[in-house]
Amino acid sequence: MYEIKTDDVYEDFRRIGEEKDCWDNSDYPKDSPYYSAHNKKVIGKFKDEAEGVPVIEFVGLRSKMYSYVKESGGGGMTAKGVK
Repeated sequence: MYEIKTDDVYEDFRRIGEEKDCWDNSDYPKDSPYYSAHNKKVIGKFKDEAEGVPVIEFVGLRSKMYSYVKESGGGGMTAKGVK
């Protein structure tokens, strides 16, 4: 998780992606200007788990143990290795 101060983080990511080819945006809506299937399932590429929807709340306890809420009301969580 990063704190990024910018006017439009998705536009910044798009610009970086044009230079470095480092994103997998295959889970974005197909009508999104940021959608691309180019790096779908490619190992080592950054993926936006929130699928282009801003994250408004995040709790991270350690590596691979976090939860988040998206602006749209959905969210996600993971707790790998916890029994």
